[in-house]
Amino acid sequence: MGTAEIAKDYLLYFILPLWLAAGICDWFCHRHARIETNAGPKESLIHLLMMGEAGIAVLVGIFFTVNSAVILLMLVAWALHEATTMWDLIYANAAREVNAIEQRVHDFLGVMPLLALSFILVIHWTQFLAIFCLGDAPADWSLTPRSLDVSAVYFWGLMLVMGLNFLLYLEELLRGLRYRSSRRLYTTGS
Repeated sequence: MGTAEIAKDYLLYFILPLWLAAGICDWFCHRHARIETNAGPKESLIHLLMMGEAGIAVLVGIFFTVNSAVILLMLVAWALHEATTMWDLIYANAAREVNAIEQRVHDFLGVMPLLALSFILVIHWTQFLAIFCLGDAPADWSLTPRSLDVSAVYFWGLMLVMGLNFLLYLEELLRGLRYRSSRRLYTTGS
């Protein structure tokens, strides 16, 4: 087994599952902090935006051959995710107390996208260099569908856990909207 194959397996079977687990842990932290009562739906919308930015990078890597076009898309998604993360942290810290456990979970959520992207860059180094007209290989700007070389159990398990993450954060948003709506009814009904 070559280095690129080991790196790919590490990305698929360690980094991605750990990233998804950290996302679920973060949802539990938000539920414990009752963000619907303090930071409200705005923080949940920011979380869904971050999930969308990260999700784009992950999904293009799963469904398309990784080349210069896909890597550039991943780089842009990562940069947007980083900017949104700063916005989230500034907003959350001003609106509520972020306890030590949630801060540690955020440490993982902050490093996982960069770690995953780094592995992609190492595995597809020539296409990364080609973005900047460096190296010997020409940049491939096509979006070529591919099938991920993993078992059906892993693939559908990954899709299921990604979907679960999305549903949890959607529930968080709905919880915040319901709370805000009930507060309005309570204050206007008095």
